[in-house]
Amino acid sequence: MIKQNLTAIEEKNQIYLIDDDESVRKALKRLLGSYGFPAAVFAAAEEFLDVVPYDATGCLVLDIHMPGTDGFQLQEQLATLGSRLPIIFYHRR
Repeated sequence: MIKQNLTAIEEKNQIYLIDDDESVRKALKRLLGSYGFPAAVFAAAEEFLDVVPYDATGCLVLDIHMPGTDGFQLQEQLATLGSRLPIIFYHRR
């Protein structure tokens, strides 16, 4: 999966999607792709931080509630690193 994500990272208009629910990741990746937006998917904030440089361009679509590092904690970490990546937060019930 990480190899696929690294390939996608090189594209313009990259969307990074982080959600701990695999079915949500698959569905949103498919939806975004149907509109022509490349989406690199990650199961956890830590996985995203290991792969994507802090100065990446694009947009982050981020689940607020996840095990481990949650969406708000990731936002704080990225801000501390100087990231200017815009973030769209969401939460499923």
